[in-house]
Amino acid sequence: MADAKMNLCKSISGQVGPNLFSKKPNGGVTVKSMPAWNGSLKEDVMKQDACFGALGRLASPLKRVLRVSCPPDNKGVKCNAKFLKINKSDVVTATRRYPERDFNPKAKPEEMFETVVDFSRLLVSKGRLLKGKVRVTLVRESRKLQFFQTANVVDGADCYADDKGYAVVFDKTNEHCLLVTLRSRNENSSTSAGLDEEYDLDNLAIYTFMTTRSGKQTSTSQYLTPGEE
Repeated sequence: MADAKMNLCKSISGQVGPNLFSKKPNGGVTVKSMPAWNGSLKEDVMKQDACFGALGRLASPLKRVLRVSCPPDNKGVKCNAKFLKINKSDVVTATRRYPERDFNPKAKPEEMFETVVDFSRLLVSKGRLLKGKVRVTLVRESRKLQFFQTANVVDGADCYADDKGYAVVFDKTNEHCLLVTLRSRNENSSTSAGLDEEYDLDNLAIYTFMTTRSGKQTSTSQYLTPGEE
């Protein structure tokens, strides 16, 4: 009977009940007891997965922006992965879709949780470069955004006169996204951007950030609230 039990153990791999079975190179088997994982912990993990899933889906309409705002680093981290890395899951709020129902650990996160992104806290870039000085106004009649840039070359700060400014206009209703190229850091200037009829003027998220001329370094993005004319 003992030999039969040993042969049975050697044929098992993976988790069985509270135990994790792993095969050793010499043909033996190690058994490790796994900690108990209760339902509430599973729900918390799925909730966090739902938050990161919402950020992952947002990376798709932002992809053209992220190529500029989140350049790949020297460790090989690519644009979308970098976007997820710079945004914590608490940028997104997740609530149970049907709180009156029992939690289903086999459901997909998006099936169990509804998510809302706080766009005022979202980052489209993050870096040590000095932030730019930019404000924006919205002219509804002509459907134009006007970006006003103030020169801010600061001696001793992490910045260069030829740093390039950018603005991001994201339509939260339709998920349209526009990348606007602004002027250099050492210029006092204005740049206008027209918005097509498909853009929802009442539901825009607007950001600005700076990059070095080479595009390898960035500033941390700033969320802009437009004035109106």
